[in-house]
Amino acid sequence: MPNVNKKTILFGSWIVILAGLSYAISRMSSKDVEQQQQKPPPSKFNADVVVKRWPEIMKHVAAPARGPANAAYTIVEFGDFQCPQCGTMRPVVEKGLADSKGQANLYFVHRPIPQIHKFAMASAQASAAAAKDGKFWPMYDVLYSHQDDLEPGYYDKYARAAGLDGAKIMDAVQKNTYLAQINADLAFCEDLGIESTPTVIIRNNKTGEVKVATGAAEIKPMFGYAPWSLTASGPMAPAAKPAKS
Repeated sequence: MPNVNKKTILFGSWIVILAGLSYAISRMSSKDVEQQQQKPPPSKFNADVVVKRWPEIMKHVAAPARGPANAAYTIVEFGDFQCPQCGTMRPVVEKGLADSKGQANLYFVHRPIPQIHKFAMASAQASAAAAKDGKFWPMYDVLYSHQDDLEPGYYDKYARAAGLDGAKIMDAVQKNTYLAQINADLAFCEDLGIESTPTVIIRNNKTGEVKVATGAAEIKPMFGYAPWSLTASGPMAPAAKPAKS
């Protein structure tokens, strides 16, 4: 009889232990599922931020606009010359600008990501040097067209292709002449909350309304429904009301 009781007690103990383990595992699994289902926090960068800080954004543009200075709409690209997706989206942005038939212009703001793009800072500096000589957009085109070869050793050749003095551009990059400027642009973009590239803004310069998109999945449809398009539908993000004085 005592042996039976011992076996019964031992069996019961194992049942309790297994039940406890099963419950703990189910709780852990449930917690994992909840964590996976949780959406990441919304980006700090949004339409309201753009509206409120538009004058600051325009202070950080790399060069005068591509397109009419007083266009009805403004496109701003926050980009990194070594970013593959920026290169992929460049034709989309350029087509959107062309399709506007003079209703839009384009600005560029440096948002290099040197942690993953080895030559992001150097290529940004090369374009800044080109901008100093009034040739930012030709250099922009050349750099994006050679994303796989952005080592500084090529900049002499690229600068000459853009109609610049290659030795002068190389010297500026080697001396980090524009490093402080690029770092200031980078710090500003981080403060805005721009974490990835490309990020693109379309602004209605009459109403102040804006659209914001990041990455190909958002940028392509945004230009598909650009405000200057005859087939455009859907309102732009409303402009924030000015603060009362």
